[in-house]
Amino acid sequence: MSELSPCRIASPRFYIAAHQDHNRVLDVYGENTTDGTRVVTWPMKKDQRALNQLWYIGPQGYIRSALTGFLLDAHPNGRIKLLFLIVQSPSQI
Repeated sequence: MSELSPCRIASPRFYIAAHQDHNRVLDVYGENTTDGTRVVTWPMKKDQRALNQLWYIGPQGYIRSALTGFLLDAHPNGRIKLLFLIVQSPSQI
């Protein structure tokens, strides 16, 4: 079971997406800022302000990276990537 934990150090709006049974979190692979970058699970960094491990949950339910501002996008092949999208209405998510 996964959970979203508020990151008290960085900002009350950003979260660390962590698995409760181990110390792995959602992570922007290699701190890459390129559109289409993979998102992986990675050990949580000691510095909880690491932008590549912080996420914002928007009012329409999207999840945005604190590092790039890009949105999470799930592909049919099971990979999760970051995409640059402008969200204006729920129909665009």
